[in-house]
Amino acid sequence: MPKKNEKTTVNPAPERRAELLATAAEVFATQGYKATTVRKIADAAGMLAGSLYYHFDSKESMLDEILSTFLDELWARYDAVLAAGLGPRETIEALVTESFR
Repeated sequence: MPKKNEKTTVNPAPERRAELLATAAEVFATQGYKATTVRKIADAAGMLAGSLYYHFDSKESMLDEILSTFLDELWARYDAVLAAGLGPRETIEALVTESFR
C-alpha cells in the first residue's frame, strides 16, 4: 500500500493502448495531424478526452509512438530482406516491395 504522499503507477493494458494508437492513426490520416484534437481521438475511441490521458501524455506522444512503431517495423522488414542473401536486383525489388507494404 502506498504511503501518504507516494504516487501509484498504473500500467494500462497493452492491447487497449494498441487499439487507441490505431484509432489515433486513423483520425490523423483522415483529418490531418494539425486538425486532430485529443477530443476527436477520444470520441473515435468511444471514451472521454480526459480518459485518453490515462494512456498517453499528449497528442504528440501518440504520434511519436505511431511513427516510431512504423519505422521500427519497417527497419525490421528491411533487415530481413538484407539477411535473405538475395542477389542485388532481387534485394532492391524486395526492399521497394517492403517500402510499399
